[in-house]
Amino acid sequence: MEVLWMLCERTECAAECLYPAPVIETLLAPVIALLNGQQVRLKSPAAALTLIADVLARIANTDRGLALFLYETNLVVTHTERTFPAHVIVQFTLRLLEKELSSPGEPDGSQTSCGAFIFVCRQMYNTCEGLQVLRPYGLHKAVAAAWKKVPALHFSI
Repeated sequence: MEVLWMLCERTECAAECLYPAPVIETLLAPVIALLNGQQVRLKSPAAALTLIADVLARIANTDRGLALFLYETNLVVTHTERTFPAHVIVQFTLRLLEKELSSPGEPDGSQTSCGAFIFVCRQMYNTCEGLQVLRPYGLHKAVAAAWKKVPALHFSI
């Protein structure tokens, strides 16, 4: 992961090493599998998904990476369907928010993964282009609905 993080920081390296479609497809493979109802073989699914989200957020934080997620790369989702990484990321985040996906044996894992993927979406929403592309998904409404379900925290002073 540290190597991926270093590559993300170097724009030229990231463009050559991280942005090609096969690399993005590999990063998103566990996400796509979970969206398709398949099992993923990871030691710690929540930790792995959180690390994947971290790399995706770093990619989305650059102009070139954002353009890649929103417009350029067609991911193979099924044998007959192709889509953009932003679509996969937002759909996965929505499913996490709606608690349709969970990590077996890791009760808090879904919350951690959900927060990490919300941050990836935030990186994409951070621009007018990203907001325009992602707005139809209604992620902002799903986040607001999930936030309303969180019990109020009481702090003692």
